[in-house]
Amino acid sequence: MIEIKEINHEHLSNLARLQKAFIEEHYIYNEEYYKLSPDASEIFVDYVKKNMINNKDKIVFVAEDTQTKTIVGYISGWVEQKSPFYLNKEYGYLSNIYVNSTHRGQGISKMLINRLLDWFKQRNTKHIELSVDTKNPTAINAFEKHGFKEFLKRMRLSLDSQQ
Repeated sequence: MIEIKEINHEHLSNLARLQKAFIEEHYIYNEEYYKLSPDASEIFVDYVKKNMINNKDKIVFVAEDTQTKTIVGYISGWVEQKSPFYLNKEYGYLSNIYVNSTHRGQGISKMLINRLLDWFKQRNTKHIELSVDTKNPTAINAFEKHGFKEFLKRMRLSLDSQQ
């Protein structure tokens, strides 16, 4: 059985392991862009401790296998502030979602997304945005099943390749 919980300090080492796996799975799309620093796990854990835990505008939920007491997935998000000249000044941002490959196909991603959406609704958030690698059709399809639609296109220029 899977239980969705708000993160606590006991989950941090498992979360770092999952975050590393999440990024490394993205290497097939663009290894240079996603390459991690040697101390990425420590930096990530420190960031979550200082910025996500007990922050009313940021959240991490974990999916725990209640039989093994193992964290098998996570989702993170926060309330983002837009420039003050916009009428709608806030929106939700879904930062990361990951489920361990051994636990995929069991509806855990759906459970995590629904829990994060509920968290945003409790804060009267009107819109939720996310970024997804354009070369990741599995993630794109999953987000579209939840009602997400493309509305902006993010572009990148590598100055190293300019002649």
